[in-house]
Amino acid sequence: MAWRVAHRDPSCRARDQGAILALASRSTEGMAPWRDRASAERAAYQWLVDSLASAARGQGEVYVAVDGPHVVGVVSVGEQQHSTGAVDAYVGELAVAAEAVRMGAGRRLMTAAEEWARARGLPA
Repeated sequence: MAWRVAHRDPSCRARDQGAILALASRSTEGMAPWRDRASAERAAYQWLVDSLASAARGQGEVYVAVDGPHVVGVVSVGEQQHSTGAVDAYVGELAVAAEAVRMGAGRRLMTAAEEWARARGLPA
């Protein structure tokens, strides 16, 4: 697999939206059996929808790992303000397709999110 992490401009994110949202199902991997998998998947799906919309408004970013034309991973990152007033970077979702697991995709996506935070002077 020859994949790379890419910053996607809004037009690419729109074109890749289906593939990005399909990764929401990965959020239930390894979930405790007593948890409601369908609810967790719906929540992850909505989080990705919201992250894509926020990135389109310039509030946060969505990075994808791609293998040729195929999206095999996604991470969303944005700013979060705590009750103390401190602001830091927050990773909303990190999902990697089964075929890209243990190949460094998640690590490289997290590196992209950390670089985004550092570029804004935020603790990563």
